[in-house]
Amino acid sequence: MLNNFSGNTVYRRVLSTIFCLLCSGIASAESHDKTHVDGASNADPILNNVKPWGVSLVLSQGVIKADSMFVDEEEDLTTDVRDIIVNGYYELGDRLRLASQLQYRELGTLDDQGGFNFDYLFLDWRFYSTWKDSVGLRVGRIKNILGIYNDSRDIAFARPSIFLPQSMYSDALRDQYLRFDGAEIYGEHLLSSVDFHWTLAMGQTDYDDQVVEHLTGDFYQGDIENDKNIRASIEIILPWQLSLFASYSFIEYTLDDNSFYYIPGGAEVETYKLGVQWQFQEWELTGEYSAVETQLKDTQADIITVNSFAQGDLHQDSESYYFQLGYSLNEQWSLLARYDMVYLDKDDKYGRATPMSIYDVRIGANSYARDRTIAISWQPVSEWLLSLEYHYVRGYAWVPPLFSSVSDEGDDKNWSMVAAQVAYRFDW
Repeated sequence: MLNNFSGNTVYRRVLSTIFCLLCSGIASAESHDKTHVDGASNADPILNNVKPWGVSLVLSQGVIKADSMFVDEEEDLTTDVRDIIVNGYYELGDRLRLASQLQYRELGTLDDQGGFNFDYLFLDWRFYSTWKDSVGLRVGRIKNILGIYNDSRDIAFARPSIFLPQSMYSDALRDQYLRFDGAEIYGEHLLSSVDFHWTLAMGQTDYDDQVVEHLTGDFYQGDIENDKNIRASIEIILPWQLSLFASYSFIEYTLDDNSFYYIPGGAEVETYKLGVQWQFQEWELTGEYSAVETQLKDTQADIITVNSFAQGDLHQDSESYYFQLGYSLNEQWSLLARYDMVYLDKDDKYGRATPMSIYDVRIGANSYARDRTIAISWQPVSEWLLSLEYHYVRGYAWVPPLFSSVSDEGDDKNWSMVAAQVAYRFDW
């Protein structure tokens, strides 16, 4: 297990980390303008004969005001919104390199573990490569390519907004889908005018205590053991700057020492995602659809799914989608508008069925969330990024069970959130 780092202050940890990275040459190739950050990119330094190592530093600080307890269960306004990321790469040979990223992250009480974590740390061997085909293998801690943004979601310069669509990229369940320890085989192929990328991966995910809290709230205090994590993805880049995406994930987990009657022994979760992205001059249109199938295990009475509670239902299907339109005013200013929707139970989208128990929060406003977002960003120079966005949300499906204590009546269905962030990056 790769544990948290400790130190007297965050800044001492940053300095010591940078020093170690510069001396050892660890870390991951981070091209801020590419989609995937863990090595499956045409901007590979091995193939382009650039310098054999590189280190990047990315800092961000934000402030968030929300009418719900989504980000902070105690305060409406929080400034505990920051990331400190150090990443880089070191080439060990013509087709072999070591890559890693260290991250310190705070997001109110939604993510307040503190300390540095290894976000990824892997050995990348591109064992076959020609001018139009390449195949490689990564072993270690690997970022999940699950949807368009998942593997680049933590880099402020690589995502389109401060918050990604929560229906697809839930911050409450971030660690469940973010990475895994295992192996991944990948390939890139140029077929006439079509660029085709694929990955196939298997491993296990190390869940921390906050994942358990976000899944079960106060009803369970044990640990989650990830028994299996399988993932596959494809990306097809067509002419006219049109890209198609598809990904699949299978996660099986078990609740250890589970003696609480209302919680199942575990679950199997299958996630299917389809996406499309089209860039036309100053415009960028993005859309994704996701279906999640949850099969619960060892259930006797009331049960908990990955996102919600239910009773006597061993199987639950949820679905979500979003449409996003971006526009670049010039090289510095950009605008974004998004419509984002998630239903925890696609057969009862608005939670109108009669609750089966007091533990069933899959009712009314807790069973769905519809978000309308507008955002603006300013990048005066390549090293700095300032972002501001507004969310108007109907429903509480984003809010983890631990924080959720809302009514399904009246104005409580609607809430809003304003977020601002400044980010800085530096490359060695």
